[in-house]
Amino acid sequence: MLTTKNKQEIGILSVFLFIGALLFSRLSEVTYLIFDEVHYIPAAKALILGEHNLNWEQPPLGKLILGAFWWVFSYKAALFSEPLVFRICTAFFGMGCLITLYFILQKLDFDYEKRIAAILLTAVNFLWFALSKTVVLEVFYVFFGMLGVYFTLPRLAHAKKKAPLPYQTLGWFFLGLSCASKWSGLAFVLVVLFLQPKIKIRALVVAALSFAVAYCLSFLPLFFLKKNGIHSMEEFFQLHVWIFQGLRQIPVNQFDYASSVWDWPFLLRPLWFYFEPSQIDGRNYNIGIWCGGNPVLFSIFIVSFSLMIAYQLGRFRKKQKPIFGEQAHVLLVLYLVPLIFWCLVPRGLKIFYYYLPSSMFLGPIVVWSLQVANLRLRGRKSKQTLLWGSVALCILCFFYFLPILDGKPILEEMLPNYLWFDGWR
Repeated sequence: MLTTKNKQEIGILSVFLFIGALLFSRLSEVTYLIFDEVHYIPAAKALILGEHNLNWEQPPLGKLILGAFWWVFSYKAALFSEPLVFRICTAFFGMGCLITLYFILQKLDFDYEKRIAAILLTAVNFLWFALSKTVVLEVFYVFFGMLGVYFTLPRLAHAKKKAPLPYQTLGWFFLGLSCASKWSGLAFVLVVLFLQPKIKIRALVVAALSFAVAYCLSFLPLFFLKKNGIHSMEEFFQLHVWIFQGLRQIPVNQFDYASSVWDWPFLLRPLWFYFEPSQIDGRNYNIGIWCGGNPVLFSIFIVSFSLMIAYQLGRFRKKQKPIFGEQAHVLLVLYLVPLIFWCLVPRGLKIFYYYLPSSMFLGPIVVWSLQVANLRLRGRKSKQTLLWGSVALCILCFFYFLPILDGKPILEEMLPNYLWFDGWR
């Protein structure tokens, strides 16, 4: 006889298997390198073979993971071809982001139904889907960063207590790995500091050491490179100066898909990872991979976010359980801090997919707002209709847009059906 817990475990496993099948089945749709894959795949291979640091503009951990996965499953075992083997690795980390989100929501005391709804909403966000099947570094630093948040965050039922020191130490270790994948991981460091404003000196020292060990260990393979490696601590620090200068000096006018941070929540300037006109049987087609956002989810989110801000600032629902306010506080920090981080970063070029860390919490914020709205509804059926109706609309929108997320040939005259606004072109 299956218990309620067993049924819930089967349910969440089924959801993750469905999402994983949808993601992994589409990794080989495009057989050539697209977007930044042309940089990261050669760099990953050169690093793991000990030859060269081709992509010195970014820390090495994400490329080392990609290279190690390629070395085991393609270079040695020849199980997967290129670039599929690299995309499989990226997809695993993309799924890891979703799984970690599930456990963060569990710590925030979201009940089972709302965790499932939030995961489904996140999975049908085009941004997560596109980045999880393209070889870029975003899913690596976001995965480690979210693990850092998970281990340093106490359960809301014990919000006045800190997470145990071993958990905090492990959390800061993962934050170090996040920054060793991409410096954008500093956004998660700020998130944790905002959620733990009164950290004790002892815990702070342990956190700093754990972070430093994780970060520095990731650079060790660079000491053994045949070319363009580092051979002293002076060169180690000089490399960081070059990374910082390189990130600041990227000319914005060379990228027609550059955007501002304030464009991202309103989906004003997404981008194409790949776009190419083609002729098939004498007819004009377009083949492309669009890195945008789910317009239904983004629209519902704007309303939900406004409700959350009003709830926190006005406290107009004084009869609510305190946990709703605690959930809102944590979710606002998780969403807003990475966004504010990108406002403050001294980097001219900003691109829509930098929104990924914040966008992981669009679904949870939508679910939270529906939870508050449900208090005015009578009857479980009405409450479920509001929640699952919103989820269903987002899922339908995802499948409608799937052809331009997958690189499927689309008739030229059909393309305007997907590109609703000029900024999406």
